[in-house]
Amino acid sequence: MEVIFFVANLSNLRGMENQAILQYDYLKRDLYNIKLWTLSLPKTKKNNYIQIVYTFLKPKIVFSFLFIFLNTIFIRKKTIVHIHGLSEYALPFLLVKAFNKNIYVILKISNSGKKSSFKKIKNKFPLLGDFIIKLFVLSINKWICINRQIKKETLNHGVPNNKLCYLPNGVELIYKEKKRKNKINNLIIWAGSLVDHKNIKFALEIIEKLPRSYKLLVYGSGPLYNEVLSYIHLKGLKENVILKGWVTKQKLLLEMQHSTIYLSTSKAEGISNALLEAISNGLIPVCANIPANQEVLGKNYKFLQDDFDVNKWVYSIKNLKNEYYKQSNYLEKKIKKYDINNIINQILKIYQD
Repeated sequence: MEVIFFVANLSNLRGMENQAILQYDYLKRDLYNIKLWTLSLPKTKKNNYIQIVYTFLKPKIVFSFLFIFLNTIFIRKKTIVHIHGLSEYALPFLLVKAFNKNIYVILKISNSGKKSSFKKIKNKFPLLGDFIIKLFVLSINKWICINRQIKKETLNHGVPNNKLCYLPNGVELIYKEKKRKNKINNLIIWAGSLVDHKNIKFALEIIEKLPRSYKLLVYGSGPLYNEVLSYIHLKGLKENVILKGWVTKQKLLLEMQHSTIYLSTSKAEGISNALLEAISNGLIPVCANIPANQEVLGKNYKFLQDDFDVNKWVYSIKNLKNEYYKQSNYLEKKIKKYDINNIINQILKIYQD
C-alpha cells in the first residue's frame, strides 16, 4: 500500500498544516511508501516534500490538475490519497479516481461553524459551490472530521454516516517528562494568527486590566499586526505585551515550559493544536466556551469563559494559581486522548478499511 499526503499550502504553516506535518512524520515510521505533495514548500524540511506546482506556473489549479493526472493515472496498486483540507485543489484527485480505481481518497476537514470549509467553497464559487460539494460527497471514500460539530455539518451535506470518521488532532505527549515543579508564575502565552476570529484585541484588553506583574507573550503574526502594535503603544503596554512573531515549534514548546497560563480568545476553532501543546506542556488554559474547546477540556472545565466580559476573564486568571495543581492533574488525564501515537494507530486502521 502506498500513501500520498496532500496539503495545498505549506509555505504558511497554520494549525491544519502543522498537524499534517506531525502526522506525516509519525506515519513515516510505519509506512515506507508515503509521500507528501504540496503546492508550496515550507521554509524548513524542504527535502521531505514534493512540490507539485511551482509558483511561476499560473493558474495553479490547471497545473495541479495536469501534474496530479499524469502522476497518478498509471498507478497500478492501491494508493491512498490523504487530503488535508476541503478545497478546489482536491478536485484533480477526484478526476483521476474516476479513471483509476486504484486511487482511494480520504479527506480531512478541520473547520466548522463560521469558518466552515463548506461555506468557503460556496463563497468562493457562488455558481458552482453546491455542485462541487455534491461531487465531493459522491466521490470521497472516507471523511475524517476532527470534531463533532464538523461531523454534524458533514452529515447535513449528505455524506453517509458509514463514510465518516471522527478523529481529533494529535499532540506529542511530553507532560510527564517536561512538567516542572513550582512552575506557577505570571507568564501568559497566546499563540495564533493575528486575524479577526482569533480575537487578539480582546487578549490585549485582558492584559491591560491585569496587574503589571503579568506578561503576555504573543506568538504569531498576520494582518492585524500593526493594529496590535499601535494598541500596545497607545495603552503603554510595551513592558507587558511581547510580540514574538512566528517561531519554530521547538522554540514555542520550550517557552511554554516556562509559563503557567495559556490564553485563547478565539471565537472559532477546529481542534486547536496550540491548546493541545499548551496542555501537554503543563499550562492551564483560559479560553472561550466554544464547542471545540469544550471537546478538549470538558464542558465543566473551571476556566471556560461563557462570554467576552473582560472582567470575568481577568478574575479567572488572577484566581488561577489557587486551582493550579487540581486543574493540572485534571488536564494530564484529559490530554492522553490526543496522544499522537494513538491518533496514528487510528489513521492506519482507516487506511486498512
